[in-house]
Amino acid sequence: MKTRLLEEMKKEYDAVHGCYRPTDGSCFYIASAPAAGDHGSRQGRRFVAALEDRDGTLHPRISLTFLVGRMAQLAKGDLIGDLDEFCREVGLEKIRQALDHDYKTERDEEIVLTRESDDSLFRRQGSGTAIRKYQGLKRQILHLLADRHARATKRVLASALLEGLCDDPRLINRALNEFVERKLLRDLNHSDGMRLTAEGQKSAEVALTPEQVPDVVSTFASPMRFDMFISYAAEDREVAEALDKALSARGYGVWRDRGQLTLGDSLTAKINERLAASRFGIVILSAAFLRKNWPQAELNALQARAIAAGQKVILPVRHKLAHEEMARHLPLLGDKLTIAFGGNLYQVVSTWV
Repeated sequence: MKTRLLEEMKKEYDAVHGCYRPTDGSCFYIASAPAAGDHGSRQGRRFVAALEDRDGTLHPRISLTFLVGRMAQLAKGDLIGDLDEFCREVGLEKIRQALDHDYKTERDEEIVLTRESDDSLFRRQGSGTAIRKYQGLKRQILHLLADRHARATKRVLASALLEGLCDDPRLINRALNEFVERKLLRDLNHSDGMRLTAEGQKSAEVALTPEQVPDVVSTFASPMRFDMFISYAAEDREVAEALDKALSARGYGVWRDRGQLTLGDSLTAKINERLAASRFGIVILSAAFLRKNWPQAELNALQARAIAAGQKVILPVRHKLAHEEMARHLPLLGDKLTIAFGGNLYQVVSTWV
């Protein structure tokens, strides 16, 4: 991946998505721009996947226009959210899938989502997939740095590192900054290049050992079955259902206490099990919530876990409840940043995902 070619794409497209390498294929440069069809009744983005020619210029190989019909925008608005962000994310995944299917044939494809399209076509990539991809990228970066270190190259220029990678530059920068924070890498912006620290060299040695993975790229968190547990009072069921649907559409595993219990399950045991198996707990705070013992027991369990783990666990949403009133009844949440829900579903969800 060459910075020069990415900069060239920025002159023609408003969004450059970095690079992608299909299985056994070359490194494709991907960019997109706004697109419309059927006299403006369909809106979306046009994606292009290009290869570097022998003369050093980019040649588009595959184009994919991803559009959403006007009626679909209205009927599936809770799944779509912000239209341009939706088209960027889902359209990018579609052109990557097209490359995986056949990267050799030059072609121009079009995907149009309509009101009749199945809800599954509107779902975004799940958090688990994104996390695995990011962990794989970090592992690849560490292997490259380890290889340079083994060859007695003390410093590595960012441009040289990028040429060995084929991914989103934003994720690469995020990974490098994470290595700096973990004190595995130093001099990230030095004119002579970055270098591994003593601790980084140890991790690099582990990275070069077959079938071993350094701690820095171990899978984040524990083997949780769910991303989100929703705690709420029965009176706020509609809010919980809306959040459940929006998060599930984005690929997140969500559990709440209705519809996911089977005959014979112990309610108390099953909810305790789901609490322990969820990364985060969404707590819908309302006047009704404050009157109920059971939802507050769930909140207490989440607070105890947050204190024990020393990390963020609770995602509080206020529904028709002032922050001052919430703080008076729940002083442990008084200094927490909370979100007020008033029909702004997309804003609430996008704050987390």
